[in-house]
Amino acid sequence: MKTPIAARASAQTSRSNLLLLFAASALLACATPAFARNWTGAASANWSDPNNWSPIGVPANGESVAFGLVSDSHHSMINDLVNLQLKDIEIANNDYQLDGNSLTILGNLSVDNNPSSITTSHTATINCPLVFSGPGDVPGYVGTRIITGLVHGDITESTVYLHVNGPVTLNGNLDLFAYSSELNAGGNSHLYMSGSISGTGNIFAQVEESDGHVSSIEFNGTPGNTFSGTLNLESRGNAQIVFNKSSGVVVNDGIAAEDADGSAVDVTANLNIAAPNQIGTNATLVLNSGSQLHLTGQNMTIGYLVLTNFSGNLQASGLDTGTTTVSLNGGITAWNDSSSVIPFVKGKLSLNEFDAGWQTFDIGGSQYAGLDLQSAVAGNGGLPSSAQPRCFWNRAIRFLAPSS
Repeated sequence: MKTPIAARASAQTSRSNLLLLFAASALLACATPAFARNWTGAASANWSDPNNWSPIGVPANGESVAFGLVSDSHHSMINDLVNLQLKDIEIANNDYQLDGNSLTILGNLSVDNNPSSITTSHTATINCPLVFSGPGDVPGYVGTRIITGLVHGDITESTVYLHVNGPVTLNGNLDLFAYSSELNAGGNSHLYMSGSISGTGNIFAQVEESDGHVSSIEFNGTPGNTFSGTLNLESRGNAQIVFNKSSGVVVNDGIAAEDADGSAVDVTANLNIAAPNQIGTNATLVLNSGSQLHLTGQNMTIGYLVLTNFSGNLQASGLDTGTTTVSLNGGITAWNDSSSVIPFVKGKLSLNEFDAGWQTFDIGGSQYAGLDLQSAVAGNGGLPSSAQPRCFWNRAIRFLAPSS
């Protein structure tokens, strides 16, 4: 197989530090790649036909496969193999569709152009069930990955699309990357997670804008996701992550703004809630170490909001609800050890009735100002005037009138 997408990332001239680190790690991981087969589709659409692969033979567990790197036919394929476990899958250069039996991925699923001199736009559609299992194969990153993008056009922008329509099962963490490029005419990518996601593991979703070329990740389709874990979000520039399930929720347990390596320092996430009832009403939103979440779209209801700034933080952790309203069924926990910034909530909050009508505001840390509450506050719940130690923990909340 030709060099995988992650290994070519260093050729992008303005890639973020995270991507450069990822690319360097991928180079090490791919120094001794698993045995690879290229799809030729010479005989039929069936994966079980050995004459459809080069070298001839059916893919075996632990191997990697590639599509579009050699001349091929039958771009609508059927995985008729049973219990197949593949290391990496690369889909490049052409439109492809995959149906059939469940497929386990132990490393990367990537959609790109290979070599990078190819500038076509194309779409990959996966309708079969996918299982993402294991710690992945890139040092420093714990999880399997779906990677789209790192494409560019010569005259017009190139775009790659990946539609994951089949159900997805997590047996560990899953990282989702939608990259953009500013090289030549630029490029972007769009990842649609349309199948229901179940199992156990955390999901990390990163989108980016590069010189006006904007990529996205959208969680849509039906039914809702049932996985146990936290959905971590990160946006570079104006890129958005979209919640747009037509039934059920995108995430039940928790949401955070966090890097793929587990760092939450100064991470920003732009979340577009495109349909109602996208988040479990008891979910916890966590914003630590200067991470910020900016909302657009529909209103949302969650259980608790947790905001933390540590002593070295120079950016405030905060939630900006924009024109949306965030309803709280539980309350807010804020902790501030920074003398430079104060955790904040900006926009609109609605306090739902909880614990005999009172909301719990737990404020702590070494700094007196623990929460900068800039938001307009409404709802049936309230702040308990007779329970100040419980709510404020001998710390101050600063109330500011929202700007008109």
